[in-house]
Amino acid sequence: MTQKQKWWHGLKSGFIGGAATSIDSGLALLIISPKEFDLGDKLGKTLLTILVLGVLAGIKVAVAYLKRSPVPELEDDDNYPKPPTVIPPSMKIIALITGLLLATYIKLHAAEPAAPPEPALYAAGTFMVAPFASARVVDSHAEFGGGLAATYTLTPRLALEGDVVTEGIDDSNWQDAITEAGGALKYYFPIKETGFAPYLIGGYQRDLIAHENRVAAGAGLEYRQGRACLFADARLNHGFEQELSELGNRVDVRVGVGWSF
Repeated sequence: MTQKQKWWHGLKSGFIGGAATSIDSGLALLIISPKEFDLGDKLGKTLLTILVLGVLAGIKVAVAYLKRSPVPELEDDDNYPKPPTVIPPSMKIIALITGLLLATYIKLHAAEPAAPPEPALYAAGTFMVAPFASARVVDSHAEFGGGLAATYTLTPRLALEGDVVTEGIDDSNWQDAITEAGGALKYYFPIKETGFAPYLIGGYQRDLIAHENRVAAGAGLEYRQGRACLFADARLNHGFEQELSELGNRVDVRVGVGWSF
């Protein structure tokens, strides 16, 4: 690899690295300003903002690289005429596909009417507390209990939830009253103004008795009316150290009510 090739490789790497870091950080917009950026109606604005931040950050890193490593001088073999650069066919195809997708996106969003607002029942900034009954089903054997969940709606479709579960209280051993604790993300699919919203849920759980780290994922249905809500969901629960073949041998079921603030 010649000196010029090394310089060009470093310049490209700096731009791509800076852009990737900024794009990753741009996802924080969903949490910092959920009313302006979300994954629903404002998805186009969110993606455009992240893209602009990524390009600006990439340019900034590239300029810093140029300041530290200016364009190298011509080497001996650079003094001879070179054939014109040929753009690989694959790059032409990628550029064509990208252009078509961008033109289609702009055309569709310019022609379509404004999307109706999300139901106010699932508005961003809503905080909810929900007690629930639970059942932990392992190999057809069920352990019943209860718990408490706290949910904060980040966007009209995305919410952050934390919960604790107990499967029995022994007054001689209060420190083991809470058997599990965890956190999860919920993604809602509100059905117009009916108050019903199916959702996907996934996150982390810590078994405080067996000292195990577990991941849980599943789906549920929620109904909201005013400040009250009813919900039910089921999640597959799998330990970090379990074999993949054991996936599905434990299912956690919850049914509860909630109140929003």
